[in-house]
Amino acid sequence: MRLEGRTALAGALAAMALGGCVHRVMDFKIMATRNVDLSKVASLRRGPERSTGEDRAYVVFVVPTAMPHVEEAVERALRKVPGAVALVDGTVYEKNAWFVAFGWSSYVVEGTPLIDPALAGPGSAPTSDFTESHPDPAR
Repeated sequence: MRLEGRTALAGALAAMALGGCVHRVMDFKIMATRNVDLSKVASLRRGPERSTGEDRAYVVFVVPTAMPHVEEAVERALRKVPGAVALVDGTVYEKNAWFVAFGWSSYVVEGTPLIDPALAGPGSAPTSDFTESHPDPAR
């Protein structure tokens, strides 16, 4: 009986030492770190997929090396999509993990990018491996 109690205690301590957690901080309708020209709102379009950005800071022996910022996580999500100026219908999560003397804390932002076609540029459309272009020999 005593051995089982010690085993359970050791398991609980190991779970706490190697544990982490994720929790939702907030939901948002629109979030931007860049200036959005509201007179062009009719020309903006939603991206086809959600974009995710994360800002992470490490902790060594309870001393943080930096602080994570939501703004940087949003900016990283926007950089993944050419022409993205804001995220809509998204969520902000905070994630933490600890491994005895080392850990990390981060903010993760996920949302649908709002794209300004004027900023996206002509080369931003996805290309296909199934199409080729050949110069016209008559020219």
